[in-house]
Amino acid sequence: MHAGGLFLNLIILLIMNIKTLPTLLAMSICISGLMAQAPVWVQSAHPMGLQVNGAIFNGDGQSIITGTNCHPAKIRRFNTSDGTMSWDYTVSTTLECMMGVALSSNNQFFATAEETGNLMLFDYTQNPPTLAQTIDLNTSYAFSVDFAPNSTQVAVGCSNGKLKVYNLPAGTEAWTVAAHTSLGNRCGLLQQQHIDRHRWK
Repeated sequence: MHAGGLFLNLIILLIMNIKTLPTLLAMSICISGLMAQAPVWVQSAHPMGLQVNGAIFNGDGQSIITGTNCHPAKIRRFNTSDGTMSWDYTVSTTLECMMGVALSSNNQFFATAEETGNLMLFDYTQNPPTLAQTIDLNTSYAFSVDFAPNSTQVAVGCSNGKLKVYNLPAGTEAWTVAAHTSLGNRCGLLQQQHIDRHRWK
């Protein structure tokens, strides 16, 4: 088909779908806006370019902390203003990917959920942060982690739909609940589903 025929078919298509024109225009504007955006900075969260599984801002927004895939699994902290790396932690080679990262609201604890079923708790008051304890979750996999608003407990979303909650700073298990029937659920979703049964203390 020659160019004139293609152009005519396009006009007919647009006329037949005139109601979609606002949507097409909006999409065009959004795409143009996205193409015009440039990142403030770009840094490597993993030395070999493997995927980042979690990223969070700290409480004052001055830093971003990331957790990555393995070989080696990395936890890195970057200054928000210019991307300068201020913490580079290599997770033990006996552990696997960091699947979730979280920082307590009082900036005292940093936690990461390790893929094969471990919760790593760091003392975030130290510079650089130091590993305080590694908790065996007694589950096959861990997917996500989050702190209670008052920083006294930490929750981990695990395999087999389990939600586990631990007391801080001792790291003792508070309770475990079968929160969902599928794998890999976010802690926020699990907490919401059981808000009437188990509340943060």
